[in-house]
Amino acid sequence: MKIQIKTKLIQGANGVDCAKVLFACLPMVFMSVVSYGWRPVLNVMFSMVVCTVLDRITFVMRGQKYDSGDISPCVTGAILALLLPAVVPLWLIFVGDAVAILLAKAPFGGYGNNIFNPACVGLAFLSMMWSNQVYNYSTPFIKLPLVGDGGQSLISSPMSTLKMGGVPYLSITDIIEGNFAGPLAACGFAVVLACGAYLIVCKVINWRLPASFLGAVCLFSFFIPRVSATRIESMLLELLCSPLLFCAFFVVADPVTAPKRQLSQYIYGALFGIVTMLFAYYGAYEFGVPFAAIALNALSSFIDRRVTQWEGRYSISRQIEESV
Repeated sequence: MKIQIKTKLIQGANGVDCAKVLFACLPMVFMSVVSYGWRPVLNVMFSMVVCTVLDRITFVMRGQKYDSGDISPCVTGAILALLLPAVVPLWLIFVGDAVAILLAKAPFGGYGNNIFNPACVGLAFLSMMWSNQVYNYSTPFIKLPLVGDGGQSLISSPMSTLKMGGVPYLSITDIIEGNFAGPLAACGFAVVLACGAYLIVCKVINWRLPASFLGAVCLFSFFIPRVSATRIESMLLELLCSPLLFCAFFVVADPVTAPKRQLSQYIYGALFGIVTMLFAYYGAYEFGVPFAAIALNALSSFIDRRVTQWEGRYSISRQIEESV
């Protein structure tokens, strides 16, 4: 079974699945262009090229033949760039890409073997080293130059307001259009939801993972609100004023790092949501997904093994009962 799973993942890396993930990213890049100009395109393309070059270098270092159809590094680069501000400098993207490929992917044998989501490892590293640049944003709908910040004053995001116990003032229109400061992936929930639905319909990702993750996030923020608003408002603010929806489809549902059994996926997604909110509430940074990803990726195989053992015992006990 393990060999079959690995083979399927590697085949996905060589074309169809990864290409569909990149295609699903295009609407979000387009929305970012509307908000910030052509700078997001430069960021995403630069990140994809850097990840691809570094990935090829690791194959040369290992003395292995590189599969020219493997576009998984492009997926890593695109996800990392979309989780960063539009105004972030290119050298910082390069550092994040280097950590993602050289530390989180290549040492484990490349795509299909990596334990941790490379983009999240890169983002976690950048958050710890340069949090001011990772969590400060330019004002939406003010065009950025291709290089530099254009003299703009950087502002904090609604996630930061929530972190400080405040209530962001945003209209429904602002949320739909993504008219608030944040990473490129926070470009409007309708667009992200459509992209995620596309991946589910195409069977690139399993719906159980994002559903259980988002369900846990909603329940946690509903029953344990951290702002002086109604429970419903608290839940909506936590969910829609951050890249959580994007991460549900592009990080939590990552077929390489997520469990493979159905019950395991429910457990994994729910735990992922709870740990994400704990990091957001009590951690040092406003965005908890990259750190929750590292913690839950490490438990993915353990959850699968325990569920397999439990299902095996349950099946045996059922057979014994039926025979009696």
